[in-house]
Amino acid sequence: MTDERATILLVDDEPDFLHFAQLNLEDQGYAVSTAESARMAHGVLADREFDVVVVDVRMPGVDGISFMEKVKAGGYEGQFIVLTGFGSIDGAVQAMRKGAFTYLTKPINPGDLAMEIEKAVRMSAVTRENTRLREKLAELTSGDTLLGDSPAMRRVKQLVSAAAACDSPVLITGESGTGKDVAARAVHGLSLRRSFRMVTVNCAAVPAELWESEMFGYEKGAFTGATGRKQGKIELAGRGTLFLDEILELPGQVQPKLLRVLENKCFERVGGVQTITVDFRLICATNRDLEEAIQAERFRKDLFYRLNVIPIHIPPLRERRNDIMPLAQHFLSLYSQDMKKRLEFTSEAEQRLEDYDWPGNVRELRNAIERAVVFAAGNQIGHLDLGLGSNHTTHASMPAIYSPMPNAANETMPLREAMAEFQRDFIQHALNQNNGNITVTAKQLQMARETLQRLVKKHRL
Repeated sequence: MTDERATILLVDDEPDFLHFAQLNLEDQGYAVSTAESARMAHGVLADREFDVVVVDVRMPGVDGISFMEKVKAGGYEGQFIVLTGFGSIDGAVQAMRKGAFTYLTKPINPGDLAMEIEKAVRMSAVTRENTRLREKLAELTSGDTLLGDSPAMRRVKQLVSAAAACDSPVLITGESGTGKDVAARAVHGLSLRRSFRMVTVNCAAVPAELWESEMFGYEKGAFTGATGRKQGKIELAGRGTLFLDEILELPGQVQPKLLRVLENKCFERVGGVQTITVDFRLICATNRDLEEAIQAERFRKDLFYRLNVIPIHIPPLRERRNDIMPLAQHFLSLYSQDMKKRLEFTSEAEQRLEDYDWPGNVRELRNAIERAVVFAAGNQIGHLDLGLGSNHTTHASMPAIYSPMPNAANETMPLREAMAEFQRDFIQHALNQNNGNITVTAKQLQMARETLQRLVKKHRL
C-alpha cells in the first residue's frame, strides 16, 4: 500500500489486461485510469497529471514509443513503463533510449508490474521535487545577489538546494557583501519549513549583556524591568528557521547554552523553570575565519563542529569575474526600470567594471550601479559615472573610496575642509558596504568602535 494516492495511467488495446491490471493496482492503493489507444490517452492526460504511464508498444494507430515521445515533448515529468508482447530486445532498448523508465515483456506478472510501478513512482517524485527546487531557487535568487552562472556560483546553488532538502545546521562563509543572507533565505525558502517564519539575528548588533534574554526570552520578574513574559528569538523561530548572522560575535557565555539547545532541542527562559521544547532549523553566517577564532579560544570547537554540518562558501566577486557583467546588467535593468530611465554602459564602463577588484563584492557593485543610474544625465553610463576612482584594483581590506579626493588645482576649499569631506565620504561608503554595521565597519577600517561612532555622530552620517 502506498503512503499517498499515486496516479497511474494504463494504455493498452487489450480490455482484459486493462481491467485486471487496474483492479490489482487499485487494491494496492493507487489511483488508476485506463485508455485503449494513444488518442484516448492524450485526452486523459489533458485532464490530470499522472505519476506513471504504462503503455503497450504495439497498438493500432500511434504506437507506444511514438506516444511516449510526444507526451514527453509536451513537458510531462512522470515516468513511462513500456510493455511489449513480442520480447523484442531491440524495441526495449529503443524505448529506454527515448526516455522509458523500464520495460516489461508480456505476459505481465502482476507482482513484477507492481514492483516496477513502485520504483517509477519514487523516481517521478524525485524528478518533480528537483524541478520544484530549481524553479524555487531561480525565483528566490532572480532579484538578489545569488545571481551568477560561473562554475563557483553553480556549485553554491547546488549546495543551497541540497541543504534545503534536510534539517541539518548550515554554516555560510564568505566576505562581506557576497550574499550570505540571500543564501540563507534561499535555503529556508526551498525547505519544507518555508511556510513558517525565518527569524534573523545580527549577532554583532546585540549587546553582550542582553544576549540571553534576546535569545531565550524571560519570565516576569526575572530582572529589574522584566514586567512581563517575553519570548526569545529561538522560541519565535518556532518550526521555522533561525538565522544567526556574524556568528563569531556570539558571546562566550552564550555559546555553551546554544550548543545545549542544538543537542537537546530544549531550553528555559531567563528566570523560568519550565523546559520548552523547540523544533527549528539553524543557519549561521560569518565573514571571518572560525577556525582561527577557535585557535584563539574565542569560539568553542564543539559548537563549531555542530554548526558546520553543511558548509557553504560564497566566493568573492573578484574570483568569479564572469559574473560581474551579468550582475551589473541585472542591476542596471532593475534600477533603470525603477527610475523610469533607459540606460546602457559604454564599453569603457564595462571594462572598468570587469577590471575592478570589488572589495565590497556584490553589495558594492549594486550600490555603484544604483548611484550611477541616479546621477545619469544622458542615456549612457560612462566609466567616470561609476565613481570607482582611478585605480582598477583596491586593497581587499579597505573599502573603495566613495568619491575621489578634491583636486587641489581646481578646488578652492581649505585643506581642513577637504580632508573632512574625504573622511565623511570614505566612512559613509564603508558603512554602506556593511549595511550600516558599526562593529564590522570599525574592524574593516582598523579603528576602535568608539572612534567610529564618534566620527559618525560628528559627520551626522
